[in-house]
Amino acid sequence: MKNGQMKEVKVGAETVLLVKDKDSFCAVGNKCSHYGAPLVKGAYSNGKVRCPWHGACFSTKTGDIEDFPGCSGIPTFPVRVDGENVIVQGTPDALSVKKTALPAYTKGNDSRVFVILGAGAAGTTAAFQLRKEGFKGRIVLVGGEKHVAYDRPKLSKAAGLDINKIQLFSPAEHKSQDIETKLGVMVTSLNAETRTVVLDNGETIVYDSCLIATGADPQRLQRFIKGNEVVRDNVLVVRTIEDAQAIVSTEGKDVVIIGSSFIGMETAACVVAKAKSVTVVGMEKVPFERVLGSVVGGVMQKLHESRGIKFIMEAVCDSFEIDDNGLVKAVVLKDGQRLECGTVVIGAGVTPATGYIQKSPLVTLARDGSVEVDATLATGAPGLFAAGDLARYPMALLDNHMVRIEHYGMAMLQGKVAAKNMLGAKKQVDSIPFFWTAQYGKSIRYAGHGIEVDEIVIDELNGKLHAADPAFIAYYGRKGKVVAAASLGADPVIAEVAQILDDGITLKIADLVEPAKAGKSAAAISKILHP
Repeated sequence: MKNGQMKEVKVGAETVLLVKDKDSFCAVGNKCSHYGAPLVKGAYSNGKVRCPWHGACFSTKTGDIEDFPGCSGIPTFPVRVDGENVIVQGTPDALSVKKTALPAYTKGNDSRVFVILGAGAAGTTAAFQLRKEGFKGRIVLVGGEKHVAYDRPKLSKAAGLDINKIQLFSPAEHKSQDIETKLGVMVTSLNAETRTVVLDNGETIVYDSCLIATGADPQRLQRFIKGNEVVRDNVLVVRTIEDAQAIVSTEGKDVVIIGSSFIGMETAACVVAKAKSVTVVGMEKVPFERVLGSVVGGVMQKLHESRGIKFIMEAVCDSFEIDDNGLVKAVVLKDGQRLECGTVVIGAGVTPATGYIQKSPLVTLARDGSVEVDATLATGAPGLFAAGDLARYPMALLDNHMVRIEHYGMAMLQGKVAAKNMLGAKKQVDSIPFFWTAQYGKSIRYAGHGIEVDEIVIDELNGKLHAADPAFIAYYGRKGKVVAAASLGADPVIAEVAQILDDGITLKIADLVEPAKAGKSAAAISKILHP
């Protein structure tokens, strides 16, 4: 094996991943703990292996999860070299383990109270990480939904989900770690100066440290569409498990989807097989244009059109026509077009859920309501941190430009970082964002953050970009360097790009122009990662 190489090997009846680096070997579990992707098909560098599907990273020394999504690490196994033989050791029971278990928790005498506002991906990850770090004080996890945290990205990708099968940690696991959950409870006030939170059940809690992780609320466009001033039963958003279950009601109906980015398009793909018709109304020229660009967006539009979805682009909704039962019967656009419908789905972005934060010179809210923090996720208030969809922080990849990332894996990573820093560490958020979208069994993977992009280089993979079954790699440049990349049908190139950026290597957009023209940019990326 060469340095930097990964290989699956059989050890007894099980398969493990063997990694060679700097002339030494490590052996770890061969499957990602998130959804079981084969890690050998991912990317490796500097002691970390990255999942090819969703970007989770694991240390090959300890098995710990170092970047997300996922809730646990992977097992590690002793390795020794005997002459020309590399020997991986482990009992049959140890080798059969696919992910690490939660550490046992025993109570201590710590009197501190840590309050986590928001029981989603960021908040829940923080709560469990606090216990992993050895915190013995009281943890209060407050969540507006009645459920423990679950795999939210699945909501717009699949219908008929079972909440019990997509939980991050079960209620029993929360209890085993002595995490006090208050579910179905909303926070009504946070006073950073008195270190108090007030809940809608009348309870007031004084904290030693607090994490703001209430996420974001879906835009309902009630101020912009006439007839949409009140909640209507057939106007849906996609944020909670109940929202996803309501989407099932679209069967046999004419569906109008307002919004042509990820939530809107994933929902369209999810319902088109059973709906009578699906029409997408978008403000852009093509779907996904703001994030993926016009060329890739056009390709994805054709893919959706081939499945029967109709698009009305560069359009704005003006009003809803309401029937005698108070339901929307038609969507009327600014240009006068009238779209009859049985269901409306609004996928028009989100707004940070921070309305409960009392004004304070110690806490800065941006214009969109997000909480501004430093690279350690700290606000200006002692003991107060923010993480997840509502946190705006300086991103090193973009020369410390302040950004807010609405990605599931990033929320979990920030939850982990916040937990460490609530305990006094000064760890910074330095992860590379990684997200994915799945439509019709095809997955676009994306790494980085393409803000203020001034150049896009597309590898058409020798004519596959415009094929019936499209494939491509797109590189997004800002000031001469690659700040993001996306691909379809080209794994593991995005995992490799993420590793390159994570290693701090500057990837010049100009260096990819000629390889992309030749359909060989993936090989160029691999060579940069492993010269």
